[in-house]
Amino acid sequence: MPYIPRDDRSQYDAEVDKLAEELRSLGTNDAMVGPLSHIVSALAWPLCPLVGKPPTYGPVDLVRPFLVKALAEKLVSLNNDARVGAFNYIVSRLTWQLCGHGGGERRYARMNIVVGALDCVRSEMKRAFAGKNGFSTDAYACLCAVVGALGSAKSELERRIVAPYEDEKIKEAGDVEIHPGD
Repeated sequence: MPYIPRDDRSQYDAEVDKLAEELRSLGTNDAMVGPLSHIVSALAWPLCPLVGKPPTYGPVDLVRPFLVKALAEKLVSLNNDARVGAFNYIVSRLTWQLCGHGGGERRYARMNIVVGALDCVRSEMKRAFAGKNGFSTDAYACLCAVVGALGSAKSELERRIVAPYEDEKIKEAGDVEIHPGD
């Protein structure tokens, strides 16, 4: 989980919560995954001096762009160290809500879609950067920090939300058995 001061979190919460609500209202995982990827990408891309625009994932008109823009502007205004922690916090809060943390439906398929979306954005950022010739050390360090923050958010989501859910289901249905009776 991101370790930004508790007092600093409230400036992001309203926009993140509205985005989570909007994504959940789309209903299906298929309808949600493109807009989720778009939101995370639209927040990540401005944090690094990558050339070009972030990719578009699905129908972006499903999300309120002014919310994403407001969050991105807040992130860009921070110094590099604070920016990465705040980005991690925003992504964590958004994805945890989509996976049922704090109420709402917890579904394994949804959890996998959310984890996959984070991986896809990480991959797109790395691919976009790899295609650039002549990059600065600062740009590379920034990319590593943002890609690392996405990886950390994903790992915490898996550790704190997905793994306990899986443990619960193992108790209900039993574990995978390679050799029955073992």
